[in-house]
Parts: sequence; structure tokens; C-alpha cells
Amino acid sequence: MLTRWISDNRRGFALATAVGAIALVGALVAGAFVASTTEFRTGRDAIQQTRAFEAAEYGNSAIRANWNNAWNNAMNRGDTLIRTYDAGSAAAIVHVTRLSDNIFLISSEASAGTGLASGSRRRVASLLKLSVPNVKLKAALTARGTTKVGGTALMVGRDTLYPGWDCPAPAAGSGVPGLAVPSWSNITLGGTCKDYMCVQGDPKAIMGAEMADTTTYFNYGDYQWQDLIGMATKILPPGPHTGIGPRYASGACDLTNPMNWGEPNKVTNGPPGACENYFPIIYAPGDLKINGDRGQGILLVGGSLEVQGGFQFYGLVIVRGELRTAGTGGHFNGTVMAANVAVGGELTSNNTVSGNATFRYSSCALMSALRGSATPIAIRDRAWVELY
Repeated sequence: MLTRWISDNRRGFALATAVGAIALVGALVAGAFVASTTEFRTGRDAIQQTRAFEAAEYGNSAIRANWNNAWNNAMNRGDTLIRTYDAGSAAAIVHVTRLSDNIFLISSEASAGTGLASGSRRRVASLLKLSVPNVKLKAALTARGTTKVGGTALMVGRDTLYPGWDCPAPAAGSGVPGLAVPSWSNITLGGTCKDYMCVQGDPKAIMGAEMADTTTYFNYGDYQWQDLIGMATKILPPGPHTGIGPRYASGACDLTNPMNWGEPNKVTNGPPGACENYFPIIYAPGDLKINGDRGQGILLVGGSLEVQGGFQFYGLVIVRGELRTAGTGGHFNGTVMAANVAVGGELTSNNTVSGNATFRYSSCALMSALRGSATPIAIRDRAWVELY
């Protein structure tokens, strides 16, 4: 009899299905983990990049807000200085490089986060230009009204360079006329100045309608008289002023002292003094009387200016009213402009240059004062770029 054997070992798909399901679930979990980790890291990196970018931008803005006008003259072409600003979530390291007399490259770099997995670095750059007033320079002394010259006064149009001033030597024959007025009838000569012996220049003096035009005295390219007044760093109260000179606090130049108008007496051997590159804009709303000592920058006088006591000033002087010097007089280095405008706008004609007053043209003193008090602004085209 044939016996039929039936095996209880039945092969199926249950085990393979279970293993496959486990593998699939594992793959899904792993994929979800990878996706979430990638998304987390991407979000974290985006946050860090944003923080680094904002910090770099903050450094760019901070250097402009904390600009030191002493840099305008102290830095040579190619010089770089470094400043660090804390933006809270990141620190910005700012490099300021001088490219030309009036152009500066500002490079701001910031890093956020730490380590290779989370660190981010961004860098932005911008170009700044010193906005320098464009003065219509005519002579060492330019006067709109009648000017009486006497005593041993001297007007020199030859370009003069002073010891310690960091400027190239003037070219041979460079300079301006010693005196500029609307017409010959505006000048009365006396003392040692007969036959224009006290005036030096090539030519000695010039006449023309420009000297009678108030725009010569009050328009300066992109700036006007009111603009310069708004930029003034020192406002002088009424009354005579004496003892003007550099002031120091803990070895630094004391910019808050109203009598500190910088230091024109430069150190010829050694590092510059603390106030040598300080060129303030000084504004006197009314009449101004000065008796000694020295200063530099831009001096704006809303009324008349009276100077004595050997006062020395280097830079630009613009007088809205009359100019008067007496005694040891004033010694002006740069250029002086007297608009002779009285209250109401009418013309005054009482300029008196006497004593041993001197007016010497100096492109170095003039441009140092204009540049030293200038404000940096972004250039008009392509002023900003993100480097990385």
C-alpha cells in the first residue's frame, strides 16, 4: 500500500514581507531624518548668513557714523586702518583704505556662528568720496568792497608750503594773484604799499565782475553758505576771543573746547601732534574780534572780522561783512574772502588792512582745511558691492 507523506514545512512570503516592511520603514525614517537634518542645517546656515551679512552691513554703516575727519589728512594713498564693531550676534572687522586724495574703499567682513558646520562669513565693500567744497579761488585776498591797505601789510600770491605740512612742494611759478577786487577804484594804498609794493603775484592784482558777484563768496559747487554753516563744529558767542590755540585732554586733542582750533605748528621730525590733523569749521553768527594766537580749518564770519595780536590762521576764511586788521594784525595762510554784505544785503565798503597783516596763498593749507573738514559720502555710481 502506497503511503502519501505530507510535510508540515510550508514556505511563504510572511518573513520576506516583514523584513521588507522593516527595511522600508527604516529607509523612510532615515530619509525623514536626513531631510529634517538637511532642512535644519539649511535654515541654521541661512540664519547665520543673514546675521553675518547684517553685521557686515552694520560695520559699513558704523564706520561712516564714526568717521574721524583726522583720517582725511593723516592717511596717505594706500594706507589702511582697521576698526572692529560689535553688532551683537556677530563682530564686523572694517578695513578703510585710501585709494586717492578723496576716495576711500571701505571693506567690512563679519562672521557668525562657530565651527565648520555652522560658521558663516560675509563681506561687503563700498566706495566713499570726500565731499569737498569747491571754492572760487581768486587771490590771497579777495574783497568785494572798497579796501584800504596801509602800514606794512603784505599780500603774497605765491604758493607757500610751511614746515611740517604733509603736502608736495608747489610747482615752480604756481600761485595766484595777491589781490582780487572788482575795479581799481576799490583800492586805496598807503604806508609801504604805494605802487602795489606790498602785493606779490603774477599778476599782482586782478579786477573783474566776478569779484563783485556774491556767488563768488557764497556758492561752492555742491555747497552754499548755509550748508557750510550747518556743518560748523564750533559756534562762537559774541564778544572778543583771546587765547585761541590747541587744547588737550589726557594726551588727546580736546575737540569740545571752543578755543581749540587745531594746531598749525606741525612737528617736523617725529609723529604728528594730537591736534595737527584737526581742522574744525568755525562759525561766528555776528561780528568777530580775535586777539592772538593760532588756529586752522574753515572760519566763517556772519558779520565783520577784526583781527589783531598776531593771530595766525591756516585755511579758508570767508567774511560776510567787513575785514579789519590792526596792530600786529592777522597772519592768514590759505585764502581770505570778504564779501562786504551788510544786514539787508547792501554793499559795505570799509575793509581796512593795516598793521603788519599778511595774506599768503597756500594750496596746502587751503586743501588741508577743506579736506580735513569734509564729510565722506557714497559715490553716485556702483558705490556698494557684496564680495562674498
